[in-house]
Amino acid sequence: MDQAAQGAAALVTGDFPSAITHYNAAISLNSQAVDYYIKRSTAYTRTSPANHACALKDAEIAVALAVKRGKRELIAQAQLRRGIALFGLERWADAGQCFTWVKKLNPKETSVVIWEKKVEGKLKTCQDGDERAV
Repeated sequence: MDQAAQGAAALVTGDFPSAITHYNAAISLNSQAVDYYIKRSTAYTRTSPANHACALKDAEIAVALAVKRGKRELIAQAQLRRGIALFGLERWADAGQCFTWVKKLNPKETSVVIWEKKVEGKLKTCQDGDERAV
């Protein structure tokens, strides 16, 4: 089984540190694989404690690679991961913008509705001038 397949298996079983390790190795062999960055971003957000900064970095690389390839579905997946990482970093308005892009790129993405509700709830609690709401 190659590193990416081992990373995917670890992600499915909830072994997020192993998934990160395997995707690190897979990326070292193929640094242009959008899916590897998306999956490693997922693993970073699911570790305990979550590493949202690393998840965001991977999601941003995935967005750039997906745009370069012109693959809407990959761009949408990468933007979803980006929004989730931004939400974890308490950059709620930025996360909301990512979720808006996901809806435009892939109207069938059902999880985005849940994330938009979470963003809406957080933004309601923000005071005027709060950076997280800008």
